[in-house]
Amino acid sequence: MKKILLLIILFVSSQVLFSQNIEELQFSRTIKPEISEAIHKYLYLKDEESLKKIDSLKAIEREYLKENMIGTWEHFESKCSCCVKVKDSKRKYVKKIIRITEENIFFYDEKVSEENLTQTEKIEFTNQYGFFSDLTDIVYKDKNIWDYKLDKTGNFLKVYHSGNETDNGRTSTISGIVTNYYKRIE
Repeated sequence: MKKILLLIILFVSSQVLFSQNIEELQFSRTIKPEISEAIHKYLYLKDEESLKKIDSLKAIEREYLKENMIGTWEHFESKCSCCVKVKDSKRKYVKKIIRITEENIFFYDEKVSEENLTQTEKIEFTNQYGFFSDLTDIVYKDKNIWDYKLDKTGNFLKVYHSGNETDNGRTSTISGIVTNYYKRIE
């Protein structure tokens, strides 16, 4: 009887620990009203006061994100609400891991090692704003802009492509957005 009870407890706890329902994760659904208002005001007026407000807000938001996303993260799911699903049973799943330091984001396949490093990006925030942008968007060397969001616990990370940086400002990705979810492993 004790063995059966132990097995039931182990089974239930493993289901809770190893399965994640993305809908239950608590990511901020929208840009903070204060940030959105400051960006919209700046885009319309292009005045010094709006720019100063953005500068003060971005310092706080960027520092918070940088401090809290440092660590090693393992990919566990991708979602696209408006993409056509294609079943491909021949495709082998490759575990994706990202390691984030104060300065860089390192991308790995399977495990964190020099031979499995696939990409390195410097953490560089864009200063190009649009109506759907946030103050913490990170621009990669190929000018793609990515949005990194932490859930309320700090144990899950949501990453998605939000646009591109151009000579004239930025573009925004509106549909076909693939959102990648990661869980903190270190």
